[in-house]
This record gives sequence, C-alpha cells and structure tokens, in this order.
Amino acid sequence: MEVFAQFPDPRKNQGRRFTLVFVLAVAVVCVLAGAKNFREIGDQAGGHRRHAGKQASRSRMASR
Repeated sequence: MEVFAQFPDPRKNQGRRFTLVFVLAVAVVCVLAGAKNFREIGDQAGGHRRHAGKQASRSRMASR
C-alpha cells in the first residue's frame, strides 16, 4: 500500500469515488484471485462491493 501511495494520480478530481491507492489495491487482489483482464477485474470488484453492501445491511438490521 505504501508503494501505491507514491504514484501520482493522473485522474481529474471530478468523478473520483475512490483513492488511487484503493483502486490499485483492489486490482491487485482481483488479479491474484484470477482476473485476467480489466473486465474481469471490474466484475470481481463489483461483486465484492455488492457483497459488502449486503453484509453492512445485515449488520444494521441485527443491531436494531
């Protein structure tokens, strides 16, 4: 993660949702999990976000 923080972010400020460090870390994890191209990285990353959202909803419901 420290290495990723050294890279300058070439993206414009408008429309950024995630830090470059986070985007690169997710991409590396997806490749380690078997993604072979950008589409597979996007599919895997999107699936994890949906899974995390479901988990957060369940924990909020359980705390009520």
